[in-house]
Amino acid sequence: MSQIIVKIATLKNEFAAIEEIRKRVFQQEQKVCAELDFDGLDETLRSPRPT
Repeated sequence: MSQIIVKIATLKNEFAAIEEIRKRVFQQEQKVCAELDFDGLDETLRSPRPT
């Protein structure tokens, strides 16, 4: 089984990569509008770690 590694993004280039993935998955593939996908709060949020 492969190992999953969870990392908190902290650098601007990491946020740029995350935004690109979200654009591809949510906006292009799932047709979510950009206004709903990006609310400007991403750099201040923390997601829970998987257990």
